[in-house]
Amino acid sequence: MINIYIVADIFGITPALLALKDELATSLALANKSVSFTLVDPYQGQQMNFDNETKAYEYFIEHVAVEKYAQHLYSVLAKQTTHISSKSQNSLKDKTRAKTIVIGFSVGASAMWSISNKADLNIDQAIYFYGSQIRHFSDIHPKIESTVILPKREEHFDVDTLQATLENLPLISIKRSRFFHGFMNKNSINFDPQAYRTYNAWLFEEVSRPRGLLS
Repeated sequence: MINIYIVADIFGITPALLALKDELATSLALANKSVSFTLVDPYQGQQMNFDNETKAYEYFIEHVAVEKYAQHLYSVLAKQTTHISSKSQNSLKDKTRAKTIVIGFSVGASAMWSISNKADLNIDQAIYFYGSQIRHFSDIHPKIESTVILPKREEHFDVDTLQATLENLPLISIKRSRFFHGFMNKNSINFDPQAYRTYNAWLFEEVSRPRGLLS
């Protein structure tokens, strides 16, 4: 069993995000993988239908921000941890127990990163797509096996510097893409169909592999 949490960006839950989830679910089902999905978003499940990225960003900053989003995400993941902790210690050590993965996009990735050092979260792996605000949490050293997908470049900071910082951390694997921030989101001006297909295939392989084998 694989439990996958998809943590949305500033757009929240959109048809595009639901399609990404469904495509990944279909691929895993065809491979006979038993999977459950949970979507986490900044707006408590309300579909906002923003007209563009600027409006989405302004609304997110005014009404949510990364810290509040991280608190919400933590509460969701903590419930999962409490459920697992209610089982016997033998079950916790059993390699056949459910694998839990968090996949965050943009501010969703940054929110996840900001809580990734909390010892009470029972998460096997976290995948961070272009979490640009990770740079503001340089004091965080994740306790979770993590893969960070960095964009080709960012407008407001030097991606090379962030990469150099992250490469020094344990449990971290870096993938530097040749695409721009938002390449997995069909609502973003930087959406790239080729990148979307490539990283959807990579996600399938990544969530399918046994735990503890950082790629």
